[in-house]
Amino acid sequence: MKTKLTLSIEKEVIEEAKVLAKENGTTLSAMLEQYLKDYILEHEYPKVLREDTVEYQKLSPKVKEKLRKLKNLDGILKTDEPIDIEHARWEYLSEKYGPL
Repeated sequence: MKTKLTLSIEKEVIEEAKVLAKENGTTLSAMLEQYLKDYILEHEYPKVLREDTVEYQKLSPKVKEKLRKLKNLDGILKTDEPIDIEHARWEYLSEKYGPL
């Protein structure tokens, strides 16, 4: 169910975000909703991986199996330099939504 939300955001940010949304063929509302969904998922994902959580118990057996396989892949990629996860996340979001 959709509901209205009132936000206070700097005018310049709103104007730039509207342009980005239009360039991507979407609305500002849809863009913000997707950003929030991604943000929530990113912060809930570690909880879901822990088998002792309520979130994990709610998952279907098929999804649980996929998560087990993903956990087995953790740490198999090697790089010469450590990866800055926060930087990589913001880089991904900038590519997806454009720079803010």
